[in-house]
Amino acid sequence: MKEAGADIVIALSHSGIDALFTGHQHLVFPGPKYSGLDGIDPKKGTLQGKPAAMGGFWGSNLGIIDLMLERDGSEWKIAGFTTSSPSIYERDGRKIVPLVEDQQNVLDSVVEEHKATLAYIRRPVGKTDAPLQSYFALVANDPSVQIVSQAQTWYIDQMMKATKASPDTGSHSETTASSSIRMGRSIPGGLFSFSEPPVRARLPVIDCK
Repeated sequence: MKEAGADIVIALSHSGIDALFTGHQHLVFPGPKYSGLDGIDPKKGTLQGKPAAMGGFWGSNLGIIDLMLERDGSEWKIAGFTTSSPSIYERDGRKIVPLVEDQQNVLDSVVEEHKATLAYIRRPVGKTDAPLQSYFALVANDPSVQIVSQAQTWYIDQMMKATKASPDTGSHSETTASSSIRMGRSIPGGLFSFSEPPVRARLPVIDCK
């Protein structure tokens, strides 16, 4: 991109040149979890000397990179920077206390999209006569996750049908991966189940991937 004329490159990925917004680990950076790792300054907020920020999960934090830019001839360069990932809430026992206020104009601008999303993920997607739960997902095969894997395999198979008919593609294999997010003691109340019919989309979407 610099060859195409960009002065500053900010990467929304796992690699970059001038600054990076990351997120794959769903952790907070800068932060102490990254202390002692080569090439990482967890206090200054740099990866291999480049400013970086990671904003936690589900909007828990806001990753901020504040760049001080100065003109160098016909180009811009970074003269200084600060990085931070402030939390939007704090915990008081089991209570979550917000540290920021809602912006009503933002809420109003997405209200219809929010309603449509809720309607979509709450629609029934199937029915099961067998009880399904993910309590023992770390120690045994998990039938609730297996359903997700089977659905992913079916979806890919439908996409590949046209390709299979082409003699130029040759043979191929299909592999799917899924995991349970809620399991064991991480489940509020000690047990997560979606065995009561109908099975709704929101449960496998939120609790499995």
